[in-house]
Amino acid sequence: MGRPFVLFSLILLPCLFFIGLVTFVRAVQVAIEDMVHARGMARIRHYFVELAPVLQRYLVNSTHDDLSAVLVDKGLRPSPLQYFMTTAGMVGTINGAIAGAFTGIVVKSAFGGGMSPGVICGLAVFATCILVLRRYHSRAWATAEESLPARFPVDNDRKS
Repeated sequence: MGRPFVLFSLILLPCLFFIGLVTFVRAVQVAIEDMVHARGMARIRHYFVELAPVLQRYLVNSTHDDLSAVLVDKGLRPSPLQYFMTTAGMVGTINGAIAGAFTGIVVKSAFGGGMSPGVICGLAVFATCILVLRRYHSRAWATAEESLPARFPVDNDRKS
């Protein structure tokens, strides 16, 4: 595709990667904020049901504030693939593709030859980027979970 394309890519792709990285981090923060608010609303519902148990039959969402109740309220089931269904997961995957494309172009430009080395290096960077971002997401979520322990988990009702 020529030198102009390579130069354009070498300038533009790092900028896009930075925008994607910042967007990813903010999407993780927003998801955590959403989880905190969902748990807070569940606690309020729990309080009202404690005051007036008859209200329980009118509530659509759970009165429990643990992770499983929050997921059920959103119609989700725990799954390793759920990460890719989140905004952060989607942005992280696209960011990995940008990093992989950039790497492929750099390798092809620096070493010449066929497409294989660039494609292989690009795929490796793509996979590594997804794994690193996924790990960041998991750790940020786990830290938020630890700082907001469930007070009214589903298991408490099953024990009674």
